[in-house]
Amino acid sequence: MRTEFPLRHFISCHTCQRPLTGSWSRGRTARYAYYHCYNKVCEQYGKAIPKKTIEGDFSCELQGLQMDDQTLNATCVMAQDIWKHKVQQEERSAHQKAQQESRRLQTVEEDLNGLADKLGRTRSEIVINRLEKRIEELENQRLVLEEAKTKAPAPHVEFGTAFQSVQKLLQNPYITWKEGDLPLRRLVQRLVFATPPSYDRNSGFGTIELSLPYLISRRVMADELRLVDIPLESWNSYLEAVFKWAELVEATDGQEPQGSPISLTQSGGL
Repeated sequence: MRTEFPLRHFISCHTCQRPLTGSWSRGRTARYAYYHCYNKVCEQYGKAIPKKTIEGDFSCELQGLQMDDQTLNATCVMAQDIWKHKVQQEERSAHQKAQQESRRLQTVEEDLNGLADKLGRTRSEIVINRLEKRIEELENQRLVLEEAKTKAPAPHVEFGTAFQSVQKLLQNPYITWKEGDLPLRRLVQRLVFATPPSYDRNSGFGTIELSLPYLISRRVMADELRLVDIPLESWNSYLEAVFKWAELVEATDGQEPQGSPISLTQSGGL
């Protein structure tokens, strides 16, 4: 694992869109660290980008995402209210489903009792076969309904707990990236950007596509969007991101994160 090149295989070449790699070059008196494109058919192949330059530009991009306390707190309050409402809806739905299944179970048991009574009074082999087949079908239904009745509903994770675990990352991804070890740096890179940024050795980064939480905060702080105007579908994606990020931050503790940027739907016209 090349800990000295945290952007290696994450940032892509602006010309060919292939991931950049990193390596050292030895001068007369010292060694120098560079990023470069290793696609042999690309016109940028082998052309060095100083590590200090590209990582400095990357740091500037992250610093530009710093969220003020007012926006962070307001976003947290709004998201928590939506989460509570969602939990309440799910609990009501689960209660209604349990009541329906309870009524269905009662009906099935009544039908079973009626069929058992008929079975005891009939002498026709054809009718007996039909009744036994129907009793078997209802008995299977009864077992399924009984099992569903005994299952405890999955506990809801507290949004506040999840938000607290990613609060520092949300408010200032630069500090998290700067102070983190390589696994945490790689995770920050995956969470902040919807797609890996591309870099041109002359003009720097191209168009940056942010993940939904940072897109929301940037537009809110720029007075381009009000929290109350954000569609519910986008808030649901925001909640999904917070819970997923909290899980990943906990799981990353010293481990190399796997996969591409965590892409969540930027829905609702944001």
